[in-house]
Amino acid sequence: MTPVIPDEDLLAKIDVKDVRSYLGLTGWQLVDEQPDRIARYTKTLDDTGRQYVVTVPLKRSFSDYSARILDLVATLSDAERRSGEAIALTLLQGRFDSLQARIEDDGSRDGSIDLVDGAAAFQSMKELLLYSAIAEKGPKPVYSSPSYEETKRLLKGSRLAQTQRGSFVLSVVTEIPFQEQALPGFPDAPEPHPRRVMRRLATALQAAHEAGIEDTEAAFRKRIEFGLSANLCAAIGRFGRSSSLHGVSFKWHWSWTIAPPNLQQEIKFSPQILRNIRAGAEYLRENVPIDDFRVVGVVDVLKNQGKDTSRVELLEERGGRVKRVHMTLSGPDNEKAITAYKEKRLVTCVGRLEKHGGKVSLLAVRDFVILPSGPLGRPE
Repeated sequence: MTPVIPDEDLLAKIDVKDVRSYLGLTGWQLVDEQPDRIARYTKTLDDTGRQYVVTVPLKRSFSDYSARILDLVATLSDAERRSGEAIALTLLQGRFDSLQARIEDDGSRDGSIDLVDGAAAFQSMKELLLYSAIAEKGPKPVYSSPSYEETKRLLKGSRLAQTQRGSFVLSVVTEIPFQEQALPGFPDAPEPHPRRVMRRLATALQAAHEAGIEDTEAAFRKRIEFGLSANLCAAIGRFGRSSSLHGVSFKWHWSWTIAPPNLQQEIKFSPQILRNIRAGAEYLRENVPIDDFRVVGVVDVLKNQGKDTSRVELLEERGGRVKRVHMTLSGPDNEKAITAYKEKRLVTCVGRLEKHGGKVSLLAVRDFVILPSGPLGRPE
């Protein structure tokens, strides 16, 4: 098999450490090393008895680095009976765990997807990783939305990979830091944080799939310990929100620098399971207080309680559903609420969301703001 990899820039990106780690983990034996110059490895195939030899350039600054890597890729391609392109991608992506989401919709066979559905899918991929990273701190049924700065910190090292041809495929990758322990002769490496997050996500997706099949409130609640949360369920369910979407499948590719987890490698969610998971998000939100919860809506009811205090009912539309949120306001916030009520303006505020029976209340309200509006009271 002759690999054809004309892009020298691509070959130049392959790291020496990744090459040596891969050779060590796939049974190649180091037979000679000239420090800062080259290292030679050999391997004998069990089925044919044929012996292969590869030479690894030890510095990427060598003028012929790309040419030597091309020779190495060609040898590995012949030994493993895989294309040169597949070998090169393996070496390039060796330090990455990746999650692929393959979305089926009315137009995805030509590699395209509805713009609104596509934007929602990108948002969901971010939230899947984000709330799995948060779940690593401790499982909860509902999490407050982190700030932009906290989101950037939690997702540091996570990237969107290039989309693929065929059905619309989104990929996210998390980088696994290189560890000397991954090389032969070193003890097992501890599992790094990015791997723990991706493993948590894989476990949570499996739990969501099982709960979606059972389709009971108890099924969702008993899987919270596996990383299932209302936030994660909402992110999964978004893949099936449009009638043009026909399901989504998730597939993992694990970095070979550390042992892969013993988990299911691919899960497919049907439209019905996605609908059940969206309902599961509501199950998990029921009766669970949420700190720092932001609401946006209109003041529908305002009852003066005296002493510059009012009981207010805010109508909030979220996900196509209208929710009535009760709160008590006083002082400047009460004055703002009166103004918004008279002018039918949108407002926003933050507080502790609690649910008791069918009543939703926002306690310890703060940051009450009347939003700028355009014609007919719509936000600008």
